[in-house]
Amino acid sequence: MIKNISDFNKFDNVIITNDNIEKIRKKLDIKEYIPFTGIFNECVFVFKEGYSNHYIYYSQVSKKISHLESYSYEKGKLIFECSFDLDFNINGSFLSDRIVNIKKGLRFIKISKDQLQSYINYISCRYAGVIGYFYLIEKNRKNISLDTTIIPIQNNNHNIQEQSEQKIQYYKNVIKFEDIDITIKTANPTLLDIFKKKYNKHTESWGVRGHYRTLKSGKKVFVKAYTKGNKINYKSKDYKLS
Repeated sequence: MIKNISDFNKFDNVIITNDNIEKIRKKLDIKEYIPFTGIFNECVFVFKEGYSNHYIYYSQVSKKISHLESYSYEKGKLIFECSFDLDFNINGSFLSDRIVNIKKGLRFIKISKDQLQSYINYISCRYAGVIGYFYLIEKNRKNISLDTTIIPIQNNNHNIQEQSEQKIQYYKNVIKFEDIDITIKTANPTLLDIFKKKYNKHTESWGVRGHYRTLKSGKKVFVKAYTKGNKINYKSKDYKLS
């Protein structure tokens, strides 16, 4: 269980708005299977809701089990709402059929079982929306844009431990597919490489820099720079770029 809102900074943050969640639902084909394990082993989904945020902590327990925890932030306090697991070993027609190990916070102690189940279904649908978006952009990677910027490191903390944590370099990634965009804050610069466009480049020739070569006799000779691939004796090359 997360105690302080600052602890969310220890994980990759996926930031999205309610408006974009609705757009994602409209684009997803409900008949198509979506792999719900996503690209993160552990992260926090941050849902922007006007002046407040809703936080969902996500952890991949195993290949078939995902753990979710729901939090709200009110009046300077982080409030634990509930937690549950999604067990994909369980067969079911809906995501709600796979919800197990439900735990509720103080706020939900007195609500009915149906009310709790309704809210948990709401959380799982939000989770499914974000994972569904990753599925969409991986499937349509040729049509997405990925803009990465480095978040400046702040050095105005007086606490030594906070200074040590603050020195971690974070990257802000904005992924856009059609009219939907989400922001990912991460300390791992290669996290989103799987979404980059990949293509092949064909070349008939390539340059070789001048270099020293050691012969079997031990003698070193200098080989002048030259071009390969411009004669029948040399094959062209294909490069995979991303």
